[in-house]
Amino acid sequence: MKSVRKLAMLMMILLLTFNGVVNFQYIAKAQENTIGEDLVYGFIFGESVGAQVNVYEKPEVESEVSIQIDDDTKVRILEQEEEFSKIELLNESNLISSVNNIGYVQNQYLVKEEEADIYRINRLDGVDDSTGAPEIETPENSSEDSPEIETPENPDLNSKDTPEEDIENSIDDDLIKDSEEPILEEEAELEAEGSILEEDSQTNIDQSVNEKNTKADNINIQSRLSTFSSTTNKLVQGLALKEPTYVYDSASQNAKSLKRYSQGSILYYEHYNSNWYRTGVYINGIKVESFIKKNDVETIKENTLVTGIAKSNKTNVYEKAADGSKVIKSYSSGSFLQFRAFTSGWYLATVYVNGVAKKGYIRASDIEVGSTDETVISGIGMASPTKVYQKTSTGSKVLKSYSQGNTLMFKKFVTGWYQTNVYVNGKSQKGYINANDIRIPTENKVSHIGVGLKAPTKVYSNASNNASALKEYSLGSILQYSTFIDGWYSTNVYVNGKKRAGFIKHEDVENSTSTPKLVSLYAAIDKVHVYTSASKSAKVIKSYNSGHLLKVNTFTSNWYKATVYVNGKKYTGYIHKDDLSTEKPGYLNLDLRKPAKLTVQEIKALFDRKGHGDSKLKDYAQEFINVQNKYGVNATYLVAHTILETGWGKKSNLFDYKNNLYGYGAYDVCPFTCGYYFDSVEDSISNVAYQVKSDYLTPNGKWYNGPDLVGMNVKYATDKDWQNKIARLMEDLQPYDAKYYSSTNVITSNGPVPSGNWSRDIPAGKPYPSDVVKNMPAGTTATINTNANWRSFPYVNNNSNVLGSLKVSTQVIVLGYNTDVKSNGSYPYDTTWYRISVNGKQGWIYGDYLTFTNAKQAKVFTSSYDLLQQFK
Repeated sequence: MKSVRKLAMLMMILLLTFNGVVNFQYIAKAQENTIGEDLVYGFIFGESVGAQVNVYEKPEVESEVSIQIDDDTKVRILEQEEEFSKIELLNESNLISSVNNIGYVQNQYLVKEEEADIYRINRLDGVDDSTGAPEIETPENSSEDSPEIETPENPDLNSKDTPEEDIENSIDDDLIKDSEEPILEEEAELEAEGSILEEDSQTNIDQSVNEKNTKADNINIQSRLSTFSSTTNKLVQGLALKEPTYVYDSASQNAKSLKRYSQGSILYYEHYNSNWYRTGVYINGIKVESFIKKNDVETIKENTLVTGIAKSNKTNVYEKAADGSKVIKSYSSGSFLQFRAFTSGWYLATVYVNGVAKKGYIRASDIEVGSTDETVISGIGMASPTKVYQKTSTGSKVLKSYSQGNTLMFKKFVTGWYQTNVYVNGKSQKGYINANDIRIPTENKVSHIGVGLKAPTKVYSNASNNASALKEYSLGSILQYSTFIDGWYSTNVYVNGKKRAGFIKHEDVENSTSTPKLVSLYAAIDKVHVYTSASKSAKVIKSYNSGHLLKVNTFTSNWYKATVYVNGKKYTGYIHKDDLSTEKPGYLNLDLRKPAKLTVQEIKALFDRKGHGDSKLKDYAQEFINVQNKYGVNATYLVAHTILETGWGKKSNLFDYKNNLYGYGAYDVCPFTCGYYFDSVEDSISNVAYQVKSDYLTPNGKWYNGPDLVGMNVKYATDKDWQNKIARLMEDLQPYDAKYYSSTNVITSNGPVPSGNWSRDIPAGKPYPSDVVKNMPAGTTATINTNANWRSFPYVNNNSNVLGSLKVSTQVIVLGYNTDVKSNGSYPYDTTWYRISVNGKQGWIYGDYLTFTNAKQAKVFTSSYDLLQQFK
C-alpha cells in the first residue's frame, strides 16, 4: 500500500515538473517571438476596487475562462481587437489558478499604462461615470414626452447611424491616448523605452543618465508626490480647451511639459493659485506633482439633469467636447432632449446608437434649455383654434385644440413655446403651445373710463370675435373696464342678476384722458347742447347760446365733460368738441393766421351778390387763395381788406395807378402820394400779406398787438371802426364757421420775402391821375429861405425819409405838387408841400421854406398861396 502511495506521489511530481517545463518553454518562446518589437503595457482594473477580471481562452465571452487576475494588474498587450485584447501576464504571483499566462480580456477592463494614473485618481476620489453620465434617454426612461429620442426599439429616424463604437463608462475614456497623437521628436526615444514622461520640444534628453542620477530623480519625484498627496483641496473635473493641453512640472512661465492631452479630454486637478491648477501624473510608475494653466481648462459643472430642445436643423452629438470631434448622432430642430450641465460651451449626454448606450457632447449653442420656472401662467388663446402640440413644432401632432378666447394654463418652456398638460382619452399628456397663439394678460391692470364707439358696443363672454355677447350698450355710453391683453379690455357685467366677467374690444371704445384739464371755451353755435352721454343722440340736459363762455374738462378726443345745474340740481354731462371754440365766435377775434376754407367761386359770387359784378378785383380771386397758402394769411381777410380800401375795386387811384390794393404805405395826410407803387396787383397782394404777417400778426412783430383784427387796428389804421368794417365784409363773403375755425391750426411760418423794388413814386412814362398830380410850368424856381430838411415823401413823423438839409439861398427847381397832400390843417400841413429837384435829385419840401420867382414875369411871390393863385 505504501509502495502504491509512493508511486502515486512520484507520478504527481513528474507531472507537475513537466507542466512547469512546458510553461517555461512557452514563456521563453513568447518572449523570443517578441524580441525587437515595441512593448505595449496596460493595467487590468475590475468593475470595483479589488474585483477580479476573467481572462478567456478565446476572444469571446462564451469561451472558457482560463484564469482570473487581480484588480490593478499590469500586463503586456500583445494584440488589440474591437472588443477583446490579447494580453500576457508579467508576474505569476498574480495568478489564482495558473493554467496559462496568455489569454483574452474584454477591452472595458483594460487601461493603457499611460492612462492608469488618472483612472486610479478617479477611483480613489469616488468618480463613477456610470452614475455621473447624464442621459438623453435610456430604454428605461423613454416616454411619449420625448418622441425624438432614440431607444433600442425606436431608432432615430432623423439621424444617420454611425458605426458602432465601444465607449466605456469611465470618464477617463475621454483622456487623450498617446497612441492616437503624434509623438514629438524628443519623445520618441523615451517612448521606445516604455517611459510616459513627455518633455517640451526644447528639452534635451540625455540617454546616458547613470544610476546615481536616476536614484536622485526618483527621490525628488517621491518628495513632490508627498507634497501633492498632503493637500486638502477638493479635486475637480475639467475639460481640456487647448490643442494640445499641457501638464507642466511647475507653476511658472518657464515650466516644462510633462504630459499633453488633446482638446476635449477630461482632466482632474485641484486649485493651486490664481493662475494654476495642481494635479498628478505618473512618471516611471511614480505619481508626480504637476500643474495645469487655468486658461487651458474649464472646470466641469455639477451634473444637473436638464431638458431642452434642439435649435439647429441638425443638432449633433459629438464623441468629444471639442470642435472637429466625431459626430455620433444627430437630431432635428425642435427635438425634445435631456442632458446634463457640463461646461459653458457644452452639455453632456448619453445616446443610443444601434442599441448601444454612448456618452456624447452637445454644443450649448445648438440647444435651448427649457425654463425651470414652475410658475403657472394664465393666458388667452388667440388662434382659432388654439392648438396644443406634441412637440415644439407646429408640424407635429396636435394633441388638443381650444376655441379662440379660452383661458389656458401653462408654464414657460423655451423661446416661442409654452408647456402645458392636457388630457387625451382620459390620460394626462405633456404638450406645447406656440407663443404666437397666446396672449398673456397684463400683470398690473389699469382701470379706464371710456366711451362706447359702436352702436351697439358689445361685452363678450370671451376675448374672441366669435364669442357670444353678454351685454350691449348704446353709442356714447360711459363704460368702466381694465387693461387685459392686446386688443381686449376686461370688465364685469350683471346678467340676470349675476356678476359675469366680460371682454370689450379695444376698437369699440375710446379711453378718457387720465389727466383731465379744466379749460374755458366759447359756445360756437347758436345752441350748444349738454348731453347725458357722449352721443348727440343722447338726452339733452341743458343748452347755451353762441358766444357763452363755458368751463369744461377735457375727456376724449371728441368730447368735453361738464357739470351743469338744472333747477338747482347738479348733473354731469358731455359737450361735443365741434360745438365749442377757443376763440370768441366772429371774425373780430379770429386769428388771421388760420386759413379760410374759401373757393374762387365764393369770392366772385360775393361781388355779383353785392352788385359789383364788373369789379376788376374778381380777376384776382385765385391770387388771394394762392397768397393765403404761401404766406399763411387768411384769404377772407385779404379779400375784405381790398374791398374796403378800393371801394369794391372801383374808387381807388392807388389800385388804378399804383397797383396798390390795400393803401399800403399811405397816411391820412397823403393817402395817394405816400402809398407804395407795385409793378403788379399780384405783387401788391404778396407784399402786403408778407408785411402784415411779419409786423402785425406775429408775436414780437414791430406792430404786434394780437393776431386778429382788434390787434391790427391798434397800429394799422387810425379809424377805430376799421376792424368792424373788415369783419362785416368777411362775414358777407363767408359766414363765420366756429366749428371749422375751432379745429383749424394757425400757420405760424411766413413765406419768402417778395421780390421787386418798392417805391412811392410812379415810374416815368406811367400814367398818373392828373387831378391829383399837378405839375408847375417848366423853369419854375425858388430859393430856400431858411435851413431846412427835404424828404422822399411828404410825411414828417418818420425821419427815415429825410434826404438831407438845404441851406439858405439854395436855388431849387419846383416841379409841382399833389392835391391829396393835406394843406389846410396844422403845421406842417397848414400849407402846400412841393415836389422839387436839387442837382437832378427829386424830393419834397414844406412850402413855406420856399421863396418863389416867376422867371417870365420877373415877379416874386411872397407865399405859395399867391403862386397857386397865379396858376389858376
